[in-house]
Order: sequence, then C-alpha cells, then structure tokens
Amino acid sequence: MPGRGSIRLSGVEVRYGSVVALRDFGLEMASGEIVALLGPSGCGKSTALRAICGLQALSAGEIWFGDRLMNTVPPHHRKVGMVFQNYALFPHRTVAENIAFGLAVSGVPRRQHAARTGEVLALVQMTERGGHYPHQLSGGQQQRVAIARSVAVSPDILLLDEPLSALDKQLREQMRHELTQLLRGIGITTVFVTHDQEEAFALADRVVVMHDGAIVQCGTPAAIYARPNSRFVADFLGSISYLGGVLERAETGTGTVLLDDGTRLRGQLVEAAGIGTRVDVGLRWSSLRPAGAAGDGGGGEGSLAVTVRERVHRGDRVEYRLEGPGGRAIRLLALTATGAAHDVGDRIRVRADANDILLFRPATGPIREGEPA
Repeated sequence: MPGRGSIRLSGVEVRYGSVVALRDFGLEMASGEIVALLGPSGCGKSTALRAICGLQALSAGEIWFGDRLMNTVPPHHRKVGMVFQNYALFPHRTVAENIAFGLAVSGVPRRQHAARTGEVLALVQMTERGGHYPHQLSGGQQQRVAIARSVAVSPDILLLDEPLSALDKQLREQMRHELTQLLRGIGITTVFVTHDQEEAFALADRVVVMHDGAIVQCGTPAAIYARPNSRFVADFLGSISYLGGVLERAETGTGTVLLDDGTRLRGQLVEAAGIGTRVDVGLRWSSLRPAGAAGDGGGGEGSLAVTVRERVHRGDRVEYRLEGPGGRAIRLLALTATGAAHDVGDRIRVRADANDILLFRPATGPIREGEPA
C-alpha cells in the first residue's frame, strides 16, 4: 500500500483550449522524497505543481496521494503546503501572526496556535524573529517564514515554486545548503519547480527534466548530468561545447569519431548514428583539462589541439576561450589561477575522458557554443 506522502501522477494532461500545457505526464514520488521539476519557461512545470495542489483542473489522467484519488478533492482538503515564488507574506502581520493566520485558515484551534507557531519557528531557526515584520527580514529569512507557515499545518506534501529565484546570487548559493538541510530535517515529500540546474542538482533526490509539457528525462542529478538522453537535455544543462566529425566505429553505447582536423575521440553515443555519418561531439567544460603544448607529441585518442583565443581572470580561477577544429569555439575553465598560464594565441592540448564526451546526431540548426542555461 502506498505510504503517506507518496504521490502518483498517471497520464495527466492539461489543456488551455487548443494549447496542451501538460501531455501524458506520469511520475511517482516516494514518501519523504525531494523532486525537482526542471525546465525552461513555458515547459509546464508550474502547471504540474498547480495540478498537484488542486489549483489546476485536469483534462485527463489521475493524481493519487497514497491510495486516495485526488482529482475531485478541493485544494484545502489535500493536506498540501504551498510556498509561492514571492513568499506571499502579509506585510502588516508579524512573523508569528503570518504563521498563526495559516493555522486559523486550516481550522487549527486557536488554543494550539502559539505552541505550533513556536515549534515551526524553532524548526526554521527563526524563534527570535517572531515579532518582526516581513520588511525587517532578509530574503532568506522571509523564505524560511513562508516554509514555516506551510509546514505548520502538518501537510503530507510541500510544494515550492522557484524557491530561490527571488534571492540575489550570493544569498541564493548560501540558501541552497540551508534549504537542503531544512527540507531533509522536515522529512516531508517535496516537489519544487526551477529553471536553474544548479539549484535542482543541489536540492533534489531526483530531477525531472521537462520540455513542451512532457517529461523528457528523470533520474538522480548525477545520472542526468553524466548521461543526458537527448541533445535538448545536454544543451539545457549547459556548460557544453560542440565539435563536428564523422563516426568511424560504434560499439555498445560508445563510438569513435574522426574530427575535421584528423583527431580521433571516443565518447558515449547518446543518439544512434550510422557509421560514416556526421555527428556532433559534445565536450563538457568541467571535464576538459590541459594536456601540454600542441607540439609536444602528447596526442593520442582523447587529446585535442586547440588555440587560446581569450583568457579571463575570475578571481580564484582562469577561464579560457579556445578555438577547436573548424573554428569551433570551446571553453575551458581552469580551476585555480595558480597553475600554468596560457597566453592568447598559444597552441595547447586539452583532454577529456571518453565517459565525458557525448555524441549526438547533428542539430537541425547551426551548432553554437554551449552556454549555461
């Protein structure tokens, strides 16, 4: 029997007239699991969140919480906590009053409000802020209050809409860790939507990549990053550059490519391609490492001669923009600024392991240098 807090969506479809916002959406979440819905704007991830909490009617399919069918259950009877992108705190109420208001709306007896408010404020480490107003809090503190208000009513499921998007970059990075610890400490089944792959990978047990209203890949962060199942997923995750070549031979899951400059690289065949056909070779920036000067004889499979076209200092690291075979742009991130420096115009070699090289059928449009999503 499904456990409390487990969720199952089967064949879910949402239509707005002739527009299909969700198509054949199927997903199962275990009790206590943290799942990220990841994808570009307009892919349907927020629609999926609204469908789970009951704010969006289904055109087809079923949503189950445990062993209970929820299709016709109104939002206020679903035991779901929702944290909106802008936190939706009442500016004229104190932190404690914001939480107590949520308890009152949910029908919790007034005599229990003070004790429960104190419990959740302690949970999110905001006990001393109970008398403050939202404008007296930082963005991160407001987020904690919004989560406290949602979990105060003891929901089985917690939903978060772009939980870190309202924060500046420095605070966002800090809150990733804090939010992860908070969610795992609470132990509630959590679904959140985001367009930021770093956020999804940092917070989630599983990541659901969406495109055009459908799930295109689902798995652990490590599995999706290492083995994207399509060109779309690889591009969306970012930090990838492409070279062109011809597939010389293929084995189970791997292939060897002859690049336009005669270099051979072996990589993972993400999409099937015929021997002798053109393929795109995807190089993850994080997998590239310097392999000496281009003319030092250090070639061989996996080693690529490139030209340094730009060098940018980023404080503790140096970023190089390189030119590969056929004038294709590549980026290389040196992890520290203390290693051997390369000047613009230098010919050097870079290397990547076969597990970090991804082979795709050629894109229908022009191949571009990969940029972070």
